[in-house]
Amino acid sequence: MTGGAESEQIDPLHRRATMLKFLSSTIGIIFLIGLIVVIGLFALVF
Repeated sequence: MTGGAESEQIDPLHRRATMLKFLSSTIGIIFLIGLIVVIGLFALVF
């Protein structure tokens, strides 16, 4: 019985950690794409 309760307590923390990893990876990809777009616009302008 106690083992199940412990796993229930650990599960939301693990889920939150995976969500944070997913969010950070998507933010990093969007940031990189934004940088490339800005550099491309500067290259076109100048």
